[in-house]
Amino acid sequence: MTAIRDWERVRAVFHGALDTPADGRRAFLDAACAGDDRTRREVESLLAAEAQAGAFLETPAHRLEMADSTAPAAVLSPGDRIGDFEVVGALGSGGMGEVYRARDVRLRREVALKLLPRAFASDPQRLTRFERESRMLAALNHPHIAAIHSIEQVDGMHVLVLELVEGPTLADRLASGALPVAEALQVARELAAALAAAHERGIIHRDLKPANIKAASGSGLKLLDFGLAKERAWLETAGGAPGDVAPDATIDGLILGTCAYMSPEQARGRPVDRRTDIWAFGCVLFEMLTGTRAFAGETLSDTIVAVLEREPDWTMLPPATPEPIVRLLRRCLEKDAQRRLHDAADARIEIDDAQQGVLGEEKRAAPRRRPWRAALVLAFAASLVASGYWLGSIVTTKPASRVTRFTWSLPAGMVLDAAPAVSPDGRFIAFTARPTAGAAPRLFLKALHEPDVRAVVGTEGAKHPFWSPDSRALGYFASRKLMKVAVDGGAPVPICNAQDGRGGTWSAGGMIVFGPDVYRAGLSRVAASGGTPEPATLLDETRGENSHRWPVFLPDGIHFLYFVRALSSERRGVYVARIDRAAAMPDTPLFQSDSDAVYAPLDRGGALLSVADGQLHLRPFDARRLRLTGDPRTMELPAGGNTPYHAVMASASADVLAHVATPIAFGQRLASSGRDGEGLAVDNERDTQNWVRVSPDGRRLAWQRLDPVRGNPSLWVEDLTRGTRLRATPDGVLAAMPVWSPDGSRLAYATGSLLHPVVTTSPADGTG
Repeated sequence: MTAIRDWERVRAVFHGALDTPADGRRAFLDAACAGDDRTRREVESLLAAEAQAGAFLETPAHRLEMADSTAPAAVLSPGDRIGDFEVVGALGSGGMGEVYRARDVRLRREVALKLLPRAFASDPQRLTRFERESRMLAALNHPHIAAIHSIEQVDGMHVLVLELVEGPTLADRLASGALPVAEALQVARELAAALAAAHERGIIHRDLKPANIKAASGSGLKLLDFGLAKERAWLETAGGAPGDVAPDATIDGLILGTCAYMSPEQARGRPVDRRTDIWAFGCVLFEMLTGTRAFAGETLSDTIVAVLEREPDWTMLPPATPEPIVRLLRRCLEKDAQRRLHDAADARIEIDDAQQGVLGEEKRAAPRRRPWRAALVLAFAASLVASGYWLGSIVTTKPASRVTRFTWSLPAGMVLDAAPAVSPDGRFIAFTARPTAGAAPRLFLKALHEPDVRAVVGTEGAKHPFWSPDSRALGYFASRKLMKVAVDGGAPVPICNAQDGRGGTWSAGGMIVFGPDVYRAGLSRVAASGGTPEPATLLDETRGENSHRWPVFLPDGIHFLYFVRALSSERRGVYVARIDRAAAMPDTPLFQSDSDAVYAPLDRGGALLSVADGQLHLRPFDARRLRLTGDPRTMELPAGGNTPYHAVMASASADVLAHVATPIAFGQRLASSGRDGEGLAVDNERDTQNWVRVSPDGRRLAWQRLDPVRGNPSLWVEDLTRGTRLRATPDGVLAAMPVWSPDGSRLAYATGSLLHPVVTTSPADGTG
């Protein structure tokens, strides 16, 4: 039989099958093919394609009448403007239209523009789907999913403004062969985290493959093109059975490029759910480890047969593949969807465990680490103590048997200004200090194997440093901005505005969570590469919260700790939030505390460090299950306490614990003198004091004091003759900017929010 006759036979059987009701097609094929397995396989593959993409062998006449309807609404050229966006060039075609590279002239960033095709713009049903896709994509706020910035309608064109992700695709990377096991597991972990976030919102990708995964510079992978994604709720109400695929919901011919990653149920045109993405995830992981597709064939039908009937060649997996990963692959590539792994979050946990095993193999020849084996004490005017396991170049052949503790002093005249930050690799301690009393603080680095400190050039005014996960850069705050600087040189780079920052943390996914202001502010998040900050947590002022601060990412790069400063001790404490969800108000504290907490990675789990009664306290903590696993205990190490301006004066890597032994001076001291400058008196007590006002008769002082624990600003009055002090405003009332009445009996002051202050008065003797 010639190739033409073969094709004519396949075509005839295919159309006959289309004309046969679905429940009778198997019997029809049995009779029509009569043992011709090759024809049957081709027809079955085309029927599967029809279920996915509609009939594409022959276009019906009513479709020919709209042949040009799939053209884009407009063909754009470099320099064209769409609203605030200037087109740079074409990027290609996506599942829902043409895609262009463009520059946002208002925000000065490059983006991707996806234009709705003419057919969609003129079809209300398709336009509704476009808007649905837009809302769906906007819900996927995750560091490993390419984001949607906005939805625009300009001059009759409907446009999605998407994150522009630079860099090669995973397909490009795999063109040169398999990935190293450790790298493959890290990519798989990030991919599983992205899928888990999408699935949690009821969204499935349905076209997961290496070409839709990009290695975004500095932020790990980015999962692209949810153009084929569906909300399950819509699938169940779109006029078909749950999981049915509308013929126009996919790109013509796309099945040819993606069938190697299709699940069996997808290839058969059956309903799909998150388990289809789990299957594709397994295919991608197999390919990363082996450099070969799990299911491949010379033709479309050969590939679909492999998907439906054959097992991957498990012998191709490299010998270094951890056994848990082999089991995970088998569960992901189970042809029976009922027996397949159900949850991408479970895959991420399995990979976490396997990664620990890989690291253990790599370090088997090295001595076993015990948490904080060496201790460094850096003594300043306030002493910085580091106690911990520091292997470095000191321990190379056998583990130390005891904790070593030692002290290092700042150069003469230098004054510590903020909590220390230990680099994740345990080699450096970063801190801010004033070179001399009264000078602006700047950033300094102390290498544990070197005697001297090194100033980081260009960081004048720096405070509250924190490390990038690769220990190559530092984030910090200066000049009302969040900044970053490479530790090996280079000019500091602004990331975004931050009025009066209160701590930051940098994830492996390239996101930074930070406290943007000292008062009445939740946390914000922003890409480490820069951009417009978005809320990461929301302040609940109805429950007495006045700020969120001092965030710390946990090892999964999704969850983070943070401190809620509040008037109520029941509300004040350490909380957990996650970056892959919309910002929310705090729920239940992990534990109540007047101190924030830092995470300390240990050999067997982790711990949270906080301050109480002048001592560092340790709480065993399971970072995977997000729960405390033991009672707090004191470490018998002095701690510098906490203030409205400083976090816990401690930081830890797996090897080094650094902490400040005595408090850093903060606030101001009141001083007074006669009108002639004689009789100067200085109060030895330091406090956060603002707006000092003398009464009309000159016998009393009024000022605002900030409670160092609750962060509550209140007004106080001191009788200069008697030397007594009293609170002039009720507990819980936030007060600022006092003004005496002419007769000295009352104080007027501002209260309420910073944006909507209210002026009120109270008796100056505190009886109001």
